[in-house]
Amino acid sequence: LFVGAPAPVYAADPAVTYYVAQTGTPDGDGSSCTNPDFSGGDHNPITAASIAATDGDTIYICAGTYAIEDRINLGHKLLTLQGAGAGVTILDGGNTFNDDGISNNNGGVILESYRAMTVRGITFQNAYHDNNGSAIIVADVALQVLSSSFLNNIAEYGAAIYNGDDGTVTITDSRFTSNAASDSGGAVWTKTALVSDSTFTNNDAANNGGAIGTDYGNVTVSNSTFTGNTAGDNGGAIYATDTVTVTGSTFTDNSAFA
Repeated sequence: LFVGAPAPVYAADPAVTYYVAQTGTPDGDGSSCTNPDFSGGDHNPITAASIAATDGDTIYICAGTYAIEDRINLGHKLLTLQGAGAGVTILDGGNTFNDDGISNNNGGVILESYRAMTVRGITFQNAYHDNNGSAIIVADVALQVLSSSFLNNIAEYGAAIYNGDDGTVTITDSRFTSNAASDSGGAVWTKTALVSDSTFTNNDAANNGGAIGTDYGNVTVSNSTFTGNTAGDNGGAIYATDTVTVTGSTFTDNSAFA
């Protein structure tokens, strides 16, 4: 008769927060924005943090405007991007506009991921992509967007957020303003959208879904406001071919021209 000892149980590594700041010399302890793990004013320190991070970690992006000249790709890691607040942590894709407000199409994508992701307290602005998504591109995953803002982003589908045809986007306490899609989903394109306590203002889609678009998907909206959104075909505010559920929300001056 052989009696074996139970196998040892190893605790999972605790989650780590990596601090990214515009200024300061990283001293290795990564304890705060004054003692960051990585520093710089563009995409490079954020990318470096994403390389160092593992599943469950948080990248804390300290106050400042970061010039995102090359997209930040989180790959297949399960991460949270936390800003110091949408009013002070700004990721800028670099697209510019002429005096008539026409896009010069010279910006780039800001953020891309292939795993579930949480974004909190960040502004994404002036991103441009001639395909799907410009501010955030994710691949049919669960994306949470909390207390964030999206301004002047341009793409073909889902100008601010593109989550494929089988993803879920949960949006809470966020703002989408003047984003534009050359096809559909002026602000957001996904399969399932769960929206609460958010505002969508002056977003535009050349075809369907001035603010939110989904094909064979569901949209649930609560306590939110849609104002001045437009679509060239269907759904000035929301376009969905399945179920739309709305409670406690306001729709004003949205239009579709089909």
